[in-house]
Amino acid sequence: MNAVHYCMWRNDIKLDRVSRKIVDVILAVIALFIFSKKVKERFYEHVYQRRLEADKFLLDKRNGMCVATARSSMDTFFMLYSMFISLVMEGIWIKLYGWVNIIVLIFVIGVPAFFCVNIFDKMIFKDKRYLKYFRQFEKEDKTWHRKWHRITIAFCAGGVLAFIGGIAVAFEIAIGLENVHFPFLPPWNR
Repeated sequence: MNAVHYCMWRNDIKLDRVSRKIVDVILAVIALFIFSKKVKERFYEHVYQRRLEADKFLLDKRNGMCVATARSSMDTFFMLYSMFISLVMEGIWIKLYGWVNIIVLIFVIGVPAFFCVNIFDKMIFKDKRYLKYFRQFEKEDKTWHRKWHRITIAFCAGGVLAFIGGIAVAFEIAIGLENVHFPFLPPWNR
């Protein structure tokens, strides 16, 4: 999970660099047509200073925005995995009792999500443990990075698929898929 977090962090940095290049091109075009030569120099110096401040804010491994974004992404995908269990339990509840109780719904969704996110948060983020792994992962070669980038994509896709699968299983348990009619799928009983 530390390697997945590291790859998410690197992807956030790449996304930041791409967005900065787009903004830099737009600013350069604006400066080219609007500012005089003297104002352009001051403008570019100002942009350079702000970029240094933004680097510190965004790229810091301890408290940077990219690390925070990667952490929230990890939490989101862990919650998607836990939603599979929650949705299956909710489908069982509906099958047994025929109705949805909001308190049971909150309990069924909240408890697995809480435990899943807390367990992985303690494993990865307690005492900034991930920093030790970041230093280790930075020394790895390109093939290692490519492999873990693919694993990260699979982890994210798996979370989305687990959530969608949880919805499908909950429907199957609660009312049976033969009673659900999707306009884009053929009928189930053929």
